[in-house]
Amino acid sequence: MSNFKRRSLKTRVTLFTLVIFLISVFALAFYGKGIVRESVLGQMGGQQFFSTSVIAAGINQEVDDRLRALKSVAETLSPTVVGNSTELQAVLEQRTILKEIFNAGSFVTDLDGIAKASFPRSTELTGVSFMDRDFIASAIKNGKASVGQPIKSKTGLAPIIGMAMPIRDSRGKLIGVLAGLTDLSKSNFLEKFLGNNY
Repeated sequence: MSNFKRRSLKTRVTLFTLVIFLISVFALAFYGKGIVRESVLGQMGGQQFFSTSVIAAGINQEVDDRLRALKSVAETLSPTVVGNSTELQAVLEQRTILKEIFNAGSFVTDLDGIAKASFPRSTELTGVSFMDRDFIASAIKNGKASVGQPIKSKTGLAPIIGMAMPIRDSRGKLIGVLAGLTDLSKSNFLEKFLGNNY
């Protein structure tokens, strides 16, 4: 009888130890799973932030390059050129850099937002008011370079992004706005960022 009790006690202690061991293993696995999950999420979040930062820096650089090009052309436009649509048209046609970086063209507006000349030459743009476009209105109102929200073009249904640069006379007075348009449905500067798998 005492032998049975001893075995029974050994059995109980062994089973109790086994249960504690299994509970410990499950608790450790559950705790470890949480730590690993948090670590993986932290690593993924860091990688996604880095990738987003790289893409954003590249897009900012491309936008800055376009604004610098607009500024360099705007600085060459005098009040007499801006006041004469024919001469303004000829000057715009000579600035090939605008054609290279703005795939939907460029144009100059007066202070009322009305296009006076465009490149490539378009009778659909000349004489049209662009004051309803945020990038033109902002450039006229604030006298600073402006990048607009993506919108549909006035002459079609293509999505475009507009950028505008104020034109000033020699005394710094605002006399017009030079704008460039990028058609997002055609090959454009954003494609190299959207096509990469970072």
